[in-house]
Amino acid sequence: VINSHLDYRRFLNGIGGMYRINWRSKPPAIREIYLRFRELDLSAVDRIMQNQYSNPGAEPRPPSCMLRSLLLMIAMNVVSVTHWVETLHTSQFFAVLSGFQPWDIPGVGTFYDFIDRLWNYATPNFSPHCKPPVKKKVKKPKEKGAVSAPTIPVTAGRMAISTATVIDTSPSQIALSVGIPPVNAGISVTISIC
Repeated sequence: VINSHLDYRRFLNGIGGMYRINWRSKPPAIREIYLRFRELDLSAVDRIMQNQYSNPGAEPRPPSCMLRSLLLMIAMNVVSVTHWVETLHTSQFFAVLSGFQPWDIPGVGTFYDFIDRLWNYATPNFSPHCKPPVKKKVKKPKEKGAVSAPTIPVTAGRMAISTATVIDTSPSQIALSVGIPPVNAGISVTISIC
């Protein structure tokens, strides 16, 4: 289904008049959103996304209306698709502004299917790197009174240098106390931090 912007404007005027949806009586912020979305031409979305839908299936919702509704959801600061669908069911104004008949609102699953088609990428996550890091479990020491292993790996060299700067001892003495084996004669070890 390809709808032109003129078809959307006719729908908005016809259905809006039928249900007595008066945008002029709304608060100024809602009036501004109404005027912005009334002029927003998304008819190209129908052509662009036409290959995302199969022919033998049921007639899909117009992608322009689905995208308009999602953009309207963002403009109204609604962060949940479920809450947005409830808003569309309770407010004929937003349903008509999205391009839907007030008695024929798409369900939550329809919106998520549309988002999947819109995303059209192999990975389902938009930003998987934003997940919180998994914390390592600290193993309890086997002996009573012993100290558990550190959760953050610390290299002996880094620990020797940092400890040497705190106390006034040489790094080689601290390395011995940490458990680094002594250096053989004739071999020098230089620890540098980049």
